[in-house]
Amino acid sequence: MNTASHPIFTDADEGLHPTGESPLWQESVLLHWYDREQGIGGFHRLGHEANNQGGRAAIWSFLFDRSGWQYRRCSEAPLQSTDRYPGGFSAAPALRFRFDGGTAFWDVEDGPLRAHLACENLFPIVDPFPKADEVAAKRFPNHFEVAGRVTGEVIYEGRRVAVRGFGYRDHSCGPRDLSEYIGSDFCWSAFPSGRTFVAADIFFETSDYNKR
Repeated sequence: MNTASHPIFTDADEGLHPTGESPLWQESVLLHWYDREQGIGGFHRLGHEANNQGGRAAIWSFLFDRSGWQYRRCSEAPLQSTDRYPGGFSAAPALRFRFDGGTAFWDVEDGPLRAHLACENLFPIVDPFPKADEVAAKRFPNHFEVAGRVTGEVIYEGRRVAVRGFGYRDHSCGPRDLSEYIGSDFCWSAFPSGRTFVAADIFFETSDYNKR
């Protein structure tokens, strides 16, 4: 990672990073995706908080389809030594992430539910926050985002669904102070032309506009 006026990230930043000493240190990855043709999508976030109560993994994992079926898991689990490995990390077996050969892979396993997803970047990974932004530096250090094509399969309710859609993901590490965090709104789109965009509002107690 280049630490000039604006960070530049490469594939080398996709893997695990050394754990910092701050009690607020975390490393996390997030993916939200949708397959319009199949009418199925999901949202998955995996966070390692190595200095929280001896080491905790945060699991946010959601899947849904147009029929109204939903899966939701929002929990945490103690970190295990096997949850860190070359190119990725996990809260096994519920949620796993790894980056290999230019592709981000996600695996969900919970009872009969299985999801195996691959996200290939549509453009180089980018840090959306200016380095000089004090708010971003305090809450989102070492953070990058990218849109991608999502393929794979989801097995649920006796069905095996092939996935071919689009998604948006991020990866960050470092101390994260969310003590003044209120909430956020995100909107992202990927068009057939290949053009993508994302818009976000992130609200804190110290924001000019207090969403509450």
